[in-house]
Amino acid sequence: YSTAVAENNHLTARPASRAAARKGVKPAAIPERAGEPSFIEHVVFIIKENRTYDQVFGDMPEGNGDPSLVMFGEDVTPNQHRLARQFVLYDNFYATGGNSGDGHQWLTQANETDYCLWPGYLGRSYPFDGTDPIAYSATGFIWDAALRMKKTVRVYGEYAGRLSEPVELRARLFERWRKGEDFTREWNITAPLKPLNRILARNYPPYTNSVPDVVRARIFLADVERWRREGSMPNFVILQLPCNHTFGTSPGLSSPAAMVADNDYALGMIVEKLTHSKFWPKMAIFVVEDDAQNGVDHVDGHRTVALAISPYVRRGHIDSTFYAQQSMLKTIELILGLPTLSLFDMIATDMRASFQEEPELRPYTAVKPEQDLLERNPELKALRGQAREAAKRSARFRWDVPDAAPSRELNRILWHSIKGWETPYPGVRQAVFAPMEVEAEEDEEEEIEPTGGSGRSRRR
Repeated sequence: YSTAVAENNHLTARPASRAAARKGVKPAAIPERAGEPSFIEHVVFIIKENRTYDQVFGDMPEGNGDPSLVMFGEDVTPNQHRLARQFVLYDNFYATGGNSGDGHQWLTQANETDYCLWPGYLGRSYPFDGTDPIAYSATGFIWDAALRMKKTVRVYGEYAGRLSEPVELRARLFERWRKGEDFTREWNITAPLKPLNRILARNYPPYTNSVPDVVRARIFLADVERWRREGSMPNFVILQLPCNHTFGTSPGLSSPAAMVADNDYALGMIVEKLTHSKFWPKMAIFVVEDDAQNGVDHVDGHRTVALAISPYVRRGHIDSTFYAQQSMLKTIELILGLPTLSLFDMIATDMRASFQEEPELRPYTAVKPEQDLLERNPELKALRGQAREAAKRSARFRWDVPDAAPSRELNRILWHSIKGWETPYPGVRQAVFAPMEVEAEEDEEEEIEPTGGSGRSRRR
């Protein structure tokens, strides 16, 4: 796997070859060849953070899930569950990368350069945000391909750098959101990738979990309303919703379940607005995690949550085809008539098995999670034993950069905070992909493990 990626870098000096579009072909939801007509004219690509299939969908009896591994079930993620049931459930979809540093590469370039291969980026940068030119594939990003094909594009947050906002800001923004405040003039972002600024939503915050995703949704929905008034929507929209990354159990900050619920509700409101818009009859919405963080899953730690939402999606369908992130990119390329970006999306299986040729225009209605969006982690003085140690460790992690918190330790903290400290951590399943993950520096390579009822924890 790693060798194939590394060897592919010289192949991406130009787009991989593809069969030429045929003339006179009838439109289809997913054309056989890029450049052939599609019923779909608008694609919205939503990128979220770090969840496995079983963590979210393990409680869905319709798919291949393990209910014992569910951490953010239907009470926390009702919109993702409802969308999977009303449209299509993918129970065999995988994240190719192991962390944000390569996950975002795969989702926007269908490749990762040598530099981004573990452990290539250690010591220079963590290239998830567009700040390091060594990290880009020679063929560029999928929005570059769209612009070359004369498509209109709008990017919200993706590769737009990051915000080092104080973590305490999150609670204040939530209160303002509850009061119905407008956030469209709150931020003015300049992306480190200069060409991206031509298509960037400057008022939409890039990576930071200090800004709730429902705030991001309100900013985006203001643009959807403007498109309605103007009668025109971009062909390709990329939107980042990162708050399901969580703050771990940092004392006094939003709880993991509250942050995942915030992310879910934002997604639900966005989909509701889009499906009630005049653009819905010719739209497809794709949702995916940037990576699964090698979390708990009974199939593989890279199996992740993915959604496809469109009038042309087969309603109530279960698609167990083996897909990876490149499959989603390839499907988008076929819809919009874009060239392949690398060998990997060229040979990937597209997702046409989930689509049909006759549209079903029934829109989606969002539901507010039962989980309290304002729930906070207990303060340190209220905790004892392993829970206290986990909170102290969470407070020491950097949260302004994704994956600065060591993934193995954070996975354990999240598991025990939800399942209880007496519930054994199930370990990591590696049956499909070899994991690549960022770990702590040498002096912080500590993992908290339960030791029974003593209230003590041990390091290793």
